[in-house]
Amino acid sequence: MKPGQWNDFDMLVVGLNGESKELVGAGASNIEYRAHFSLWSILATPLLTGTDVRNLDAYTLETLTNKEVIALNQDPLGKQAKTVKKRVKYMF
Repeated sequence: MKPGQWNDFDMLVVGLNGESKELVGAGASNIEYRAHFSLWSILATPLLTGTDVRNLDAYTLETLTNKEVIALNQDPLGKQAKTVKKRVKYMF
């Protein structure tokens, strides 16, 4: 990815508390929402959320405003994260 060419994974599903009748997957846990947001951030995709930001609970607000996670998303070159080490399987 580079400026002008971005990943586009549709829409973040964060903070919906299982209340969306229109979206599949709206009933995730807070931990799953946070993981979803973090994954999108490291993939350099636009951070667009489908939740009503006027009614965010504290956990969701903390997730959507995490400066360290957002910084990963805002790489000036538009570079997404990449694997630097593969997990090694151990034989016992």
